[in-house]
Amino acid sequence: MRPSRDSLWRALSIFVLVLLARASAFAACNPALGTKCGDFGKNTITLISTASGPCPVDVPLCTRYTYQYNGTNTNQIEVLIPKTVQSTFVTTAPAAGCAALITDSSGEPANNFGTNILTHNLCKLPANIANGTTFDIFADPSAPKPLSWQVIVNRSITADALNGPAVPAAGVEETGATLTTSEGVSVSYTISSGQIEITDFTGTTPRLLPITQTKLCLPSRPGDPVTFTNAQGGWTCETITFATEQCDIKTAGSDPCRFVGGSCVQY
Repeated sequence: MRPSRDSLWRALSIFVLVLLARASAFAACNPALGTKCGDFGKNTITLISTASGPCPVDVPLCTRYTYQYNGTNTNQIEVLIPKTVQSTFVTTAPAAGCAALITDSSGEPANNFGTNILTHNLCKLPANIANGTTFDIFADPSAPKPLSWQVIVNRSITADALNGPAVPAAGVEETGATLTTSEGVSVSYTISSGQIEITDFTGTTPRLLPITQTKLCLPSRPGDPVTFTNAQGGWTCETITFATEQCDIKTAGSDPCRFVGGSCVQY
């Protein structure tokens, strides 16, 4: 009995090794890539690159995500993308790289993928993407994070996480501003160590002005005191006592004029 039992174990071992070999042959994703690569059965999708533009027509700012598909020709690739990074593309689905962009949380009818996910759009990519094909997804300026993807091949559905447009780009903060009149009067506002610095360039030598010597002038309304007058009318001026770190210097309303060193700087 022992020889038969040994033969059986050897046969089982060979069978297991064959299964492992076949499984590893289909695992084309490199684990070192992390969520830059997704496994979908015998198929893979890899994030190749991200770049700022070139944007589709009528979309001035965007981030382009380029992927490569390897595997059997697909019936459909779908990905859930946060609405916060597709504000520009809701009315221009083809511009996003999608064959269809489902924004009402109705999801995929075949298996309810994305159904009732109110915070995401379902991007259905063009059908029948072939082996080795690269494709692009466009979104608002953003950074990648793991998203939910699914691949449908001959009614077989597989899913995985793969990086895609997820985090809105940080807003651009103003760290300085320069105002110049048509007469050549110029003044700059910058932030240094969290403090506002005001520099007057009207003379031959720039001079640093205390914020308490800078006035904000607004057009006077009926009944307001008139503290400054020019060809455009009367102005009510107040001394500036506060400025934000974004160099937003105002007391109330808009900023039609800044009064610095005896000159009104209007923009």
